[in-house]
Amino acid sequence: RESDASARTPFVNYLLAEPWSHLPSSWSVEGKKTLGNMLKKYTKTPLPPHNFDKWIKTNWRDSCEGSTDPFEENAALIVVQRSWDDVLIPVYDMMSHRNGKYQNGGRKRT
Repeated sequence: RESDASARTPFVNYLLAEPWSHLPSSWSVEGKKTLGNMLKKYTKTPLPPHNFDKWIKTNWRDSCEGSTDPFEENAALIVVQRSWDDVLIPVYDMMSHRNGKYQNGGRKRT
């Protein structure tokens, strides 16, 4: 862990404060089953990503030789969810958010 004086600290703290389990691969067995059933019932053709429920096993554990530690799995899922290729870029992460005025940030005219 870097010191709190790091330029990365605010972004890392933001990521660590986010709720876990945003991606279906980290959901409970019942949650994955429910989503799978909904996709089968309400879609004519399968929506990507296919095998949405297997990313942790096939990509993280098997291909990357990742651990089963929940913190490390969550970190891997954060990268999958929020990265541009394999890089986390804070300003890109902010682009998917907005305030009540449909803006991603604030500014004052002087």
